[in-house]
Amino acid sequence: MFKNWFNFYPVGHGLFYAGSLRNFEYHFVYDCGTKTNKKGIDHFSNHLYKLCDNGILQFVAISHFHEDHISGLANLFKLFHIKEVIAPYISGNPILKLAVFAAMMVVDESKEYNIENILMILNRIIENDNEWKSDDNGVMYQKRKCHDYWNFVFASKPITNKEETDFENEMDTVFAAHPECKRSVIELIRDGHIDEIRTAYLNVFKGKGLNETSMIMLHFPTAFMDISHSVFTNNPGHLEYQIKYVFPVSLLTGDIKLDNHIASFVDGIVSDNVGIIQVPHHGSYLNWNALDTNLKRTCSVYLMPKGKKQKVANLRKTLKALSNKDYKIVDEYNGYNYWITTKSSYYYENETEEETIDQIYNSVLGF
Repeated sequence: MFKNWFNFYPVGHGLFYAGSLRNFEYHFVYDCGTKTNKKGIDHFSNHLYKLCDNGILQFVAISHFHEDHISGLANLFKLFHIKEVIAPYISGNPILKLAVFAAMMVVDESKEYNIENILMILNRIIENDNEWKSDDNGVMYQKRKCHDYWNFVFASKPITNKEETDFENEMDTVFAAHPECKRSVIELIRDGHIDEIRTAYLNVFKGKGLNETSMIMLHFPTAFMDISHSVFTNNPGHLEYQIKYVFPVSLLTGDIKLDNHIASFVDGIVSDNVGIIQVPHHGSYLNWNALDTNLKRTCSVYLMPKGKKQKVANLRKTLKALSNKDYKIVDEYNGYNYWITTKSSYYYENETEEETIDQIYNSVLGF
């Protein structure tokens, strides 16, 4: 049997989620950023590092490139050897994708940004630009497997065809003004032209935050024995109790609007059997209300990251919708972690012979 540990760190207005599989052998991160607890996020990165004996993260998944989801990445990249960086699809044009990511990181013109950190993040995305597939509704997705028993699915919705064409035209103008950069987003940034990338982005997307292009992550075991979870604070001690009859599927949503296409995709993977959901966009009712009702009904625990300056009154509709659910607030003071106990091998436990991993997934979850 293996213990698998998952943690929503208390970073306030942001998200920092980490997981460790196979008794702290396999480690991953989904988002690492905050607007309201910048000192704390480096502390929690160090905490995660102490759990990783080998200093290796198998992957870092980035839901989208706003400050409150990426501000801790630079320190994370310095601490760990990261095998893979997984970012949203956005566009099939790698130049446009990098330009969108760069612009989202500097969209607030009132702030100063560390260009070296931006380049470090973008270069890691170039290294790990993986192949995506599309479902019938245009949702882009890719899958990962950890050994013989854990599954990861990533999905996002790209920008529209019109937005892609308009942004390509805007970027053509920027590249034409700087031929020495040879149509390289990285070279544009190195030469000090990131403001022009931001202007091109704003000309097309204006006030649109592109939250709907956030990349979701589903993860779940092939077979499990039990699940427990724990609420912890910055004070000593924690509360632990068992969750009974909960399917151990976790859905991380970033700031996405969970529309019918995304909900249909999730249903096709796990048949609405989601046990833990991160409420999208820090409790925004617009994002929450788009969530398919089946997922709302079957989920057992809802996690809502929020900041201390975020007024509860602004979340009233979402909180009311969650009033009969088991929901937890993750802020600067309260985090949330949980464990799932798995069998070491599904097919050994069931004496299945010569059965492929894909067949096992199909039999258990319709994967």
